[in-house]
Amino acid sequence: MTKKIVTLSLPYPNHILSPNSPKRHWKAKQPAKELARESAFTLAWPLRGSLEGEKALQLKLTIFPPDRQRRDLDNVHSALKSALDGMCKGLDVDDSQIRRVTLEWGTVVKGGQVDVDLRTYNHSR
Repeated sequence: MTKKIVTLSLPYPNHILSPNSPKRHWKAKQPAKELARESAFTLAWPLRGSLEGEKALQLKLTIFPPDRQRRDLDNVHSALKSALDGMCKGLDVDDSQIRRVTLEWGTVVKGGQVDVDLRTYNHSR
């Protein structure tokens, strides 16, 4: 079986979306969530249907921070939730199909970015 692969780069998540961000009312976070979701949807839309028919997927996120500030990998992943939802919608993929997620740090990139690799997942036991 041939692996199907989709790769794209998403913008680095807004700091407001981090779980470690100071507590804010949901209305203050909503514009950042909508922007992240819509941006990811727009970037993924041209690749729509690339993973059609796949039942299980694996997601690899390589996170390129905007500076050398210390960050928790799991908090950046949480801050990406809206963007990942938009990406899945743009690809016409149900995010419940993602069976494995791998996170890793990349080097510092001006402005930051997140490289996404979404591919077929064949897990046999």
